[in-house]
Amino acid sequence: FMTAILHGTIIAALQGATVDAARVGWEGWDGEEGTGPLGGAALGSVHSAQIRAPLAPSARDQGFGRLVEQLEANAQRKMQERANWLSLDHSEGARFRAWSPKHVFSLITPYYPCLWTLEKNPSVVEKHDGGKWTCGLPDIGDARPISSHAEERCVVYSFGSNHEDSFEKEVYRRSGGACEIHIFDPTSPPLTGNHVAGYYSLGLAGEKVMKSWGPLDTLTNIVSKLGHKHVDILKVDVEGSEFDAFSNVDWDSFPARVGQILVELHPRGAILDIHNMIAKLEAAGFRLFSVEPVTHSNPAQAEIALVHKEWSPRGWMSPA
Repeated sequence: FMTAILHGTIIAALQGATVDAARVGWEGWDGEEGTGPLGGAALGSVHSAQIRAPLAPSARDQGFGRLVEQLEANAQRKMQERANWLSLDHSEGARFRAWSPKHVFSLITPYYPCLWTLEKNPSVVEKHDGGKWTCGLPDIGDARPISSHAEERCVVYSFGSNHEDSFEKEVYRRSGGACEIHIFDPTSPPLTGNHVAGYYSLGLAGEKVMKSWGPLDTLTNIVSKLGHKHVDILKVDVEGSEFDAFSNVDWDSFPARVGQILVELHPRGAILDIHNMIAKLEAAGFRLFSVEPVTHSNPAQAEIALVHKEWSPRGWMSPA
């Protein structure tokens, strides 16, 4: 029943020449200098100009439509019950609200399936905390190959690299080079290669601010200035700033549609803070499909992954 969503041909040979990554500093961020959309150096032709997000074929298989409806009904019940555990109407709601984040795996659990290829590379037996769980990477390569029109190109934003790009290389490899990957980190030197469409000396936060380690800006500002109308995968590993960064986002007026959000959580408060952040993402249409630990030394840390209920590797299942 997936044929209505997953179709297209694999392009074996990648097309186009190597594009040097752009390193954009704070000085050019407002566009006073340089020619790129963020100021600084131009990104080159690999930076796709977009006026809308791609749409999947409108005709759905009837069985697939019923499946999606049932999955959403199930998700709604799970989300509501998690909120009920933390409700002050519950006899122990106040105690659960104050629960330490180390209990995250008791209450914050995945409830939504990835309907396409679910994979994580490398595994934890190959690397201490492994890679990131993604949904539908090779399927994106099949449905939207590198030869696709700019509006259909897969777009990936990766915040926080620490000069380590194994995740970005894996996304590029598994998508058959179909994904245009933009990396953001103010703390490390630029990364280059075929897998890097743009590198920016810029971090993610809840406000535009200069810190001792470099400039930070909001997700809304960054997406607006790059001009993308969709981001298929948004990966965030920003050492605790994720809570402020996501609390700042107004998803109703956000300038782009986002397909997946992969976040490493670094909680500092109570479990209610984690719930509130995830609940806001769920209200915007995202559904939790993976929750895993990061390290034994900090049981509160977790890798979470959400997929938007209207996203597919082929594009969006409904207009914005």
